[in-house]
Amino acid sequence: MTRLAEIQGRIASMDELGDILSAMRSLAGMRLQEAQRALPGIRSYAESMAAAIGAALLLIPDPVPQAPADRGRRVLVLYAAEHGFVGGFNERLIEAAETVLKPSDLLFVLGSRGAALTLERGNKITWTRPMATHLTGVPDAINRLTQELYSRIVSGEISRVFVMYGVYRQGAGSSIAQRLLLPLDTAALATTQPREAPLHNLEPRRLLEKLMAEYVFALLTEAAVESIASENAAGFVAMESAHDNVTKKLSALRQNARQARQTEITAELLDLITGAEALRSPRRV
Repeated sequence: MTRLAEIQGRIASMDELGDILSAMRSLAGMRLQEAQRALPGIRSYAESMAAAIGAALLLIPDPVPQAPADRGRRVLVLYAAEHGFVGGFNERLIEAAETVLKPSDLLFVLGSRGAALTLERGNKITWTRPMATHLTGVPDAINRLTQELYSRIVSGEISRVFVMYGVYRQGAGSSIAQRLLLPLDTAALATTQPREAPLHNLEPRRLLEKLMAEYVFALLTEAAVESIASENAAGFVAMESAHDNVTKKLSALRQNARQARQTEITAELLDLITGAEALRSPRRV
């Protein structure tokens, strides 16, 4: 194989790689936009549930009993990436989690890639499941998470739940958010405006439990969608950088191909000139 043919083969391979990176970049951008469009509706639903809890508290004269803070252990729910090609997204999240985790804390990780990296760094994971990669998979992932959390809360194993996830804001870049999920601060949710107690069909405490469960589900869903947006923003940046590198390498390869082609043409011309000179030279008898 000539040098020119070898360079042309590398150009073809790099072209294919560039097409793949472009497709992955477009997919990340599309999923980022989908997540950002969904967030306002999710936040609105969470706010509605918070207001409904405040109204339902008017039906209960006695304060809602809170579990003692030291009754069980703390758990940190970490929303990580399911796949790779997201730059330092997982590393930043895990480093942030390591700074707040105590030896007695439990660690829940959503995201296979993030869980694998967490274990590689020597951290112990109590529970892990795949992270949703698009919006349609979020409800199932959150249902699995809440089932696990509630079963451990009922058994008395845990009493406080924190969540940590990536947040992306256009123009401001990505950051990491942490919030206390459980126990809910019912005092903060209680309405401060005088109003009549709402009409209801369920027993007040049962109604309050259902509203709280919906509120927790909404908050976990919001965190998941925030994480999907942040993950895809990181993926978009990573694919953009990789695509730029491929473009630069392609430019250099095409320049090398032009030089190799010129070298081959020059060699062919020299061969022709040498052959013509040999034909014109008189033969000796």
